[in-house]
Amino acid sequence: PSNVRKVKKGKIIIGYLGRLVPEKGVNLLLQAFAQLDKNQAALDIAGDGPELKYLKTLAIKLGIEKEVKFLGVVDAFKTLSTWDIFVNPNTIEHPLEMVNIEASYMGLPVVCFGNQICPETVIAGKTGIKVFPKTSEALKEALSSLVVNKEKRVKLGNNGKNFARQYSFASQVKTLHLLYQSL
Repeated sequence: PSNVRKVKKGKIIIGYLGRLVPEKGVNLLLQAFAQLDKNQAALDIAGDGPELKYLKTLAIKLGIEKEVKFLGVVDAFKTLSTWDIFVNPNTIEHPLEMVNIEASYMGLPVVCFGNQICPETVIAGKTGIKVFPKTSEALKEALSSLVVNKEKRVKLGNNGKNFARQYSFASQVKTLHLLYQSL
């Protein structure tokens, strides 16, 4: 990923990367995005799954099909490098959402559903925004706050990049080595 560079474009690009299944909450993301200013933001959805046809139909129903791109299966880091905000609207609590770390590593602020504990891969207010309750309205508010505030996006993204380093292979090996030494 070190050879992947950020590409700058006009609109703020919000991105989702993952499986297209009901528990991933992409329907809530589309509903939230439909409430944002389309002159300022666009939405990329990367991934595949049984919900693809439903989500494309929902985008049409919400009138946002021109601002939403369904990218299919992609190279994760190359795609993340083209985004300004990463959103993970997973509706099931998972403490280790590694896609959040991948996005943070690329310097993206992460917006996800969660609380102070889950997922542990996002620090609320430092590396991203944890949204509660799990509604499209709450998600829209969080996304909107980042779309209009470049300084906040950059700050959360930079913090996230530093935070993600602790999940690197070298860092994990060092932590494991220290644990074994303490036994």
